[in-house]
Amino acid sequence: MDVGFTNLVKNVCEDYFYRIYPLMFQTARTLEYMDAPHPVVFTTHPWMLLEYLDGTARCTDVPRTADQIRQMEEAIRKGTVTWHAKPFTMLAEVADEGLFEEGIKLSRVLDERYNKSTKITAAHKDVPGISRSALPALARQGVKAIHIGVNAACLPPALPSVFRWRYNGDELLTLLYGGRTSYGYGGNITLAASPVALVYNFTLDNSAPQTVEAILEHWEYLSVVYPNAEIHVGTLDDYVNAFMADAAYPNLPVYEGEMGNTWLYGTGADPMRVSMFREIRRTMIQYEKEKGPVGSLDTILRRLMNIPEHNWGLSLTYLSDAQYREYWSNIQFQQHRHEDNYQLLEAGWREKRSFLQTIPSYLLNSEHTQHQELGLLLHNKLQQMIPIKADLSSYHKIHWSPQEIYNTKYFSFQIDSTGAINYLLQTQPSKYLWADRLHLLAKFMYQTFSYMDYHNFNSVYNNRCLKFVCGDFAKPNMNITYNIRKDWDPLLGGVYAKKYEDREEYLLTLSVDPDAVSLFGGPAQLYLYFNFPFSGPQIEIKLQWFEKTATRLPEAMWMKFTPLVVDTKFWQMDVMGHPVSPYEVAVNGSRHLHSIWEGVSYEDPLNNITLKIQSKDANLVAPGDTDHLLDFDGESQPQVEGGMHFNIFNNLWGTAFNQWYDQDAQFSFLLSFQSP
Repeated sequence: MDVGFTNLVKNVCEDYFYRIYPLMFQTARTLEYMDAPHPVVFTTHPWMLLEYLDGTARCTDVPRTADQIRQMEEAIRKGTVTWHAKPFTMLAEVADEGLFEEGIKLSRVLDERYNKSTKITAAHKDVPGISRSALPALARQGVKAIHIGVNAACLPPALPSVFRWRYNGDELLTLLYGGRTSYGYGGNITLAASPVALVYNFTLDNSAPQTVEAILEHWEYLSVVYPNAEIHVGTLDDYVNAFMADAAYPNLPVYEGEMGNTWLYGTGADPMRVSMFREIRRTMIQYEKEKGPVGSLDTILRRLMNIPEHNWGLSLTYLSDAQYREYWSNIQFQQHRHEDNYQLLEAGWREKRSFLQTIPSYLLNSEHTQHQELGLLLHNKLQQMIPIKADLSSYHKIHWSPQEIYNTKYFSFQIDSTGAINYLLQTQPSKYLWADRLHLLAKFMYQTFSYMDYHNFNSVYNNRCLKFVCGDFAKPNMNITYNIRKDWDPLLGGVYAKKYEDREEYLLTLSVDPDAVSLFGGPAQLYLYFNFPFSGPQIEIKLQWFEKTATRLPEAMWMKFTPLVVDTKFWQMDVMGHPVSPYEVAVNGSRHLHSIWEGVSYEDPLNNITLKIQSKDANLVAPGDTDHLLDFDGESQPQVEGGMHFNIFNNLWGTAFNQWYDQDAQFSFLLSFQSP
């Protein structure tokens, strides 16, 4: 199921409610009337099923009738309709652990409402992997297995097809099928050591359920392929219960490392959506920590779950051939951007973002006092996220040269001609050098890509794109226009300073090459703030960009941090609240890009050195370098001595993610230092 991609979210919901689900009822009735040799069981997703029954997330304003609800509840009671243990397919790593666990609880709501057994198997389709950090929440909710059906176009993680995944005492039976040998989103599970097999018969991408004829043909096919088997129509849980009771289960291979998710790079396409989502979740968590539970937030939580859902808009197939394969230059694109199909894509991106923007008003309109208080708090927080240019007349412009050293309470530092910190000496409570000319901090970089970058990427990750038109993972026909692979450094314009009661602030004005702005999508102006609090050895960093050009050409932007540290094995990334080492990711897993919640940290107990980099807005971090967005190297380990780099924007992936972006944006980071 895609909450988007094939259509706008509203239309997808209505398609399930008024076409797909009724067809399920009709097929089940027909098979029952025919006295078919087996019953039929349809497995669906808890988020969409609950939305059909109660409309809490308000994905459509068209209500269900009492008769429609009765039909669904009758199908559930008879076992014709069931569900699995996850709300739908998510880019789980984008969420915090609490929201991810709330999603699992949706299946528990259905289990309890209809007196059904607790679901123990989660389905994770399309997305090529999931983080190990999801295991604790799944385990707490009683989930014992996960079926991962990787999109057939993509290279899957190099792990066994069936294994026991362990982390911190939790264990998950993992069924991993996908890549170039899969059947859509998963294959048949047959192990020589076990008499129990699973044949997964499912439809793709919001399509209708199988017809009566197709189901009968499938049963006939199974009797031919497995002539000696007893065929039982059932659920994922039926298979998992049978397999875990089999003697083969204890002998499965055990894996304890990270898998990750190689589709995460798409989430860099809408910086405002990600930033809003993170701010809302942080504020909700902090509010409840301070004030206690605030009553039912079902509508808010279900709407929030739709943000890390794995589709962020419409498929590019809505474009005409010319819109899809031509109009690559900025001049051509601006001449055609107003056309209906381009505008439909933008409407899809706005619709997904609206699931966040409406949250304060839902809370403010509540009769619950604490809901209103939280709604006002969120409204004010979201207003503060709008970038505003500083009034430079309120600052004191100070001299800059490559040799100039600026002194604050805890640090002495220098700034190079790109605006990066190229010398940072912590002066108290003890001295430690954190940055030099080879180890820069807070370096902004704009990046463009070529047609050959996509060719090389797809030759490894998705070689179907070399033989077929595959816009999801490429930019077809882009080679007809001006495109180059280049890293563009900014140019420092001026340095300004201001002193407050609690901190010193330095403001840098930056610009990028005019060609990057006019020919590609570079921002015309950047402001980079360094705040040095008097309270301790920290640096608060804020980057703003203004007047970014909308472009269809591939681009990315980064904030890079390469501190002087002793041993890179001490780097950890916070993924859903759990530490992940850059060095423990499976081959062909997401070795070179991760989604963090709080940030990254370096904690060296041998030398008593600690550096924490918290990222308020950006979720994507690349350990080692900025070269792997379109260089899928699933076998080599990241060269983490190259630092930790936050991808603050990219438009590289064509599947239901923003393809151009021209809004102003801002990103905040907090660096906290401890020296020996």
